Amino acid sequence: MSDARSVGEYRLVASLGTGGMAHVHLAISNRTGGFQKLLVLKTLRAEFAEDPEFRRMFLDEARIAARLNHPNVVHTYEVGEDGGKIFIAMEYLEGQALSSVVTRVGRDAMPLPSLLRILSDALSGLHYAHELTDYDGKPFGLVHRDVSPQNVFVTYMGHAKILDFGIAKGGVSGGETKSGVIKGKVGYMSPEQVTGAPLDRRADIFAVGVMLWEALAKARFVGKTEDEVVVITRRMQGTEKRIRDVAPDAPPALLDICERAMAQAPADRFPTALAMQEALDAYLAKENGGDARAVATLLDTHFKEDRSKVRRVVEEGVRSLDASGPMVSVRTSSLTTSSSSVEVPIPIVTEVQRQGVHRGYLVGGALGLAAVASVVVAVVLSRKPAEGSNPASQPPPTTAVTTAVTTAAAAPRSIRVTVATVPKGASLTLDGAPVENPYRGTLPPGTHKFRAMAQGFRASERVVQDDGDVSLVLDRVAAGDPGTAGDGLAPLPSGRPKKPRHDIDDSDPYK
Repeated sequence: MSDARSVGEYRLVASLGTGGMAHVHLAISNRTGGFQKLLVLKTLRAEFAEDPEFRRMFLDEARIAARLNHPNVVHTYEVGEDGGKIFIAMEYLEGQALSSVVTRVGRDAMPLPSLLRILSDALSGLHYAHELTDYDGKPFGLVHRDVSPQNVFVTYMGHAKILDFGIAKGGVSGGETKSGVIKGKVGYMSPEQVTGAPLDRRADIFAVGVMLWEALAKARFVGKTEDEVVVITRRMQGTEKRIRDVAPDAPPALLDICERAMAQAPADRFPTALAMQEALDAYLAKENGGDARAVATLLDTHFKEDRSKVRRVVEEGVRSLDASGPMVSVRTSSLTTSSSSVEVPIPIVTEVQRQGVHRGYLVGGALGLAAVASVVVAVVLSRKPAEGSNPASQPPPTTAVTTAVTTAAAAPRSIRVTVATVPKGASLTLDGAPVENPYRGTLPPGTHKFRAMAQGFRASERVVQDDGDVSLVLDRVAAGDPGTAGDGLAPLPSGRPKKPRHDIDDSDPYK
């Protein structure tokens, strides 16, 4: 009989959550000779394991991650299959996403030298990925495409690592991204990325430039409630706020770096991430600030209690494993697929509330789901009485602000999605039926297909299976090209359509 808590040579210590394609667990190696190492294990969900396309996507992530080995990129140890389960074993880290650091510390109070050091580390990891070659020296041409504060992880030792190469694109991937599909966070996308044009490393440099813009301006580059289509149009036209107008008193050298990184034309940006890193490092050397020790002190000041709570959960999980007890489940807002509570049949119950609580993270893996676990406010100790002892003499469990112990299995949840097209006014269908453009609604669980068509443009499609914002960009068809799917459609309307505004992101205040 197989052990439900074993996958390959790994033993599952705690559940970190379930994402769009995979289950994520904290695990410990179970190799011969007593060798043990704490890591994170990501396994493809059973409902997707039999689907060739999902298997390919998951293994594409693995192929990318397995090639990356750099101090500023989260490391992947192994990719394998055990009893039909495809898994990826990844580095376990303690720290915080940069978005959480900025939220907790506050943009106004965030020390600029520490932010610059974090960005410098991120650029180092990106340059390594951009320069990656095959064993015969052939460049992969890897582009991350989703560089953002959520995907820059800062360890408690003061070092930053790039996360989430799950949507990275290059020769290492066995599949191609469909034409017209934008991947990434619109607020950090380069102009060429929002139009669906071919990308190179300079798209990632633009994204780091946006993060530098936010550091200097002490504000978000894209407001939370800004219309996504408006943002994309502004990005394409190059009419966004210039950093010199927003933060005229910022150091001139940093203004120059920011403007060059965010240049509208890729040719006007830094040619490599290394070149931008060297420019930031030169400024830091001149100012004599921004080392890893200062970053570590910053995190210790603001996240000391969070770190202690996470460690207690990990220790309890390891003890339950040794005693063959039930598995610890760490409730996470960034990995769970529902805001409802999930069963926690464990000695320690932890909950993260989706609203009003700053989140702490356990991370393992530079993949589509960084293994991020949050532990805040509520920790309930509920141990079994020792054998032979009087249960009545046992102290009552510690009361907590809130606990989450509910049904044994979370029911399939609905999908919240917002869809917009570029250009505006294209005909939009959902699973073959016409819908309003832009579309915002809740769909039943499962896989759904959106298709956008307009006269004079090629059609664009996007399959969704999880919450999110989707932009469908249509490519204009050259005169005489018979390939247009918009023939017979009415011309696009002129003028600005009347429609409600919508948030680019309604779950993370920093996206």
